[in-house]
Amino acid sequence: MPRFYRPVGFGGLLASALAVAVGLNVLALVNLAAGRSPGTLERLARIASWLPGTRPFHIFLASEILALAGWLLSWVLLSRWLGKRGIRGFRLVAVFVLGMVVATLLLWPPTVSLLWTM
Repeated sequence: MPRFYRPVGFGGLLASALAVAVGLNVLALVNLAAGRSPGTLERLARIASWLPGTRPFHIFLASEILALAGWLLSWVLLSRWLGKRGIRGFRLVAVFVLGMVVATLLLWPPTVSLLWTM
């Protein structure tokens, strides 16, 4: 192996994949919370009220803003924490798929209706 070769860990890749899963889970949880209480809808409306021309879509836009903030914040924190760690590829794929499955289940209409009735 040449001397200039330095193996690079998959920590940054895992951080970005986990950040995507965190962002989607934030979107799903905000969606669930908005359906449960009218007070949450009013808070969501205040989040996006500063954007011009968004009056009919302010609740949807607020949930997207929160998902984007969750994704960006988790990406920054996870990339600093996982940085250059060496992580096995199977673990990377397993954690990403698990996060996506949880987000999909939280956005799936039968799960949403089940959680709203609890």
